[in-house]
Amino acid sequence: MTPGAVRCILGDMEDAEWTEQQLIAFVKHNGDPTFTARKLKRYRSEKVVQVRVEHPGFGGTVSTYVPQMGQQTLAVCRLLKQKNNYHAVRLRLWLEGYPIEVGILKESLWHLIPFSSWQIPSTAQQRQAAAHTLTRRVLNEAWAAVRSNFVRNVLQQFDREGDQRWFVNLQTQLLYGIPIDFTRTLLDEHDPALRHELEEPADILAHGLQVQQIRFIREGEDIAKAWQRLADEHLLSWTRMRTVLFATAEEELELARTRLETIEQLFETLDLMGYMRGPLRLYRKIFLVPAMQALLFTSLLVLEQSNYGSNIEMIRATIRAHVPLMKRFQDMRDALQEELPLVAKELLPLSRLSTLFTQGSQQDQDTYIEHIQEVYRQHKDDLDAFWQRHPQWIEP
Repeated sequence: MTPGAVRCILGDMEDAEWTEQQLIAFVKHNGDPTFTARKLKRYRSEKVVQVRVEHPGFGGTVSTYVPQMGQQTLAVCRLLKQKNNYHAVRLRLWLEGYPIEVGILKESLWHLIPFSSWQIPSTAQQRQAAAHTLTRRVLNEAWAAVRSNFVRNVLQQFDREGDQRWFVNLQTQLLYGIPIDFTRTLLDEHDPALRHELEEPADILAHGLQVQQIRFIREGEDIAKAWQRLADEHLLSWTRMRTVLFATAEEELELARTRLETIEQLFETLDLMGYMRGPLRLYRKIFLVPAMQALLFTSLLVLEQSNYGSNIEMIRATIRAHVPLMKRFQDMRDALQEELPLVAKELLPLSRLSTLFTQGSQQDQDTYIEHIQEVYRQHKDDLDAFWQRHPQWIEP
């Protein structure tokens, strides 16, 4: 097609609907010069591009597209280059705000969830055997791979092979809906030799998932109680997830889509507070993988149906309130390091500051506050001038 023909076609694209020729010309002109009618036909068959087909008289069909399909088609081209998987493309398109038929979206979500195609045995004994089989498969594939991988990096946190197997098996049991007793035995209180050993299932999971790094999450409650609720309510079981997913109304899907952003915001918060060390950084990267996004998204649906929606909203509200403050503090400290380095060195970085005020004693906190007040008195003139230069960091 000549440049003149392209300009002619594009010049008529203010219409309410586009022809197939116009759509193809738009995609070629705006990012994918190799785009063809054959590709468009595949996109239509995969339901990632919507078309309106009319059957006028005298036979034949006429295909038209709303103008928004131009940008959506370009998005499909981009996403397929990242991962040639139409299930992943449908999910990513929908998360970006493009329309995808709800029934097809649910099928793609379920298809993306790891091992979701496995059949769930009917008896408890069979489910237990299936959980052990899946555990062996996960371990074998993690260690058989030539290159390092996410699962292997997580498992390497454990010194003993038996703890690695226990960690994976606890999760496969949760997936199969097998009852787990997280009640603490407290054996370490009676046998000093067990001190600091991972002898409790709750601690095995917490260690592998690095929950113990985030100490304020555990404040006021034993993590074992949280794991017990998760197991008793089958919040991670495939059966529960599938039932909830395919029964979910469209407005509930939309609500979960907005909440999925909270996961990334939570990672950002933990990073600002200095908790994103070791495997937690890996979890943040793996969150971007379509399979994990599908699993997390479906888990959000299950949590909402299990009356945890208010808890999620509370987390969202807390993040929205505190992340801007933490970023402002970080920017302020960076500016102090440039302009008043003697003051900046007395101001703890945010990671240490959060540790002080979540884990430190009241005495340590009071001592630090008194020290900062003394620093201000010593550098009052310089700091007052600093605030005048940067009024955006003064509390309104």
